[in-house]
Amino acid sequence: MKVLITGAASGIGAACAELLSLDNELLLIDRSPIAERPNARLFKADVSDEAFWLSPELQSALEGIDHAIFCAGVSDAAPIVQMDYQAWSRILSINLDAVFLGIRAVLRAKTTPGAIVAVSSASARKPAAMTSAYGASKAA
Repeated sequence: MKVLITGAASGIGAACAELLSLDNELLLIDRSPIAERPNARLFKADVSDEAFWLSPELQSALEGIDHAIFCAGVSDAAPIVQMDYQAWSRILSINLDAVFLGIRAVLRAKTTPGAIVAVSSASARKPAAMTSAYGASKAA
């Protein structure tokens, strides 16, 4: 099967890539360097960049996609009264807008049934101090 994974350089995304690399063809995406994996095609990209999702290179790679796991995410560490709009926007763009862009691209390419997973966080339901943008993006 062909599986797309965002946030594949670290954390949950890297764990998914490691677990799935032996038996599947992978499309691994991250803005940081990604560890080489068997049967994997690596994309160094900003997942919140619509041009990336529309690029002919990615569109071609998505042909025959079966599943997708959206793990890319960033957090904040500031009181909302001190957070500037640029920081807020960056977090929402990566944690929320990128999932929309990725799901749209995958659904446009899919021809068979399969799963699409968007990783969230307990912060979606249990707010924590200093993480307003992160909590809002994960709840959305």
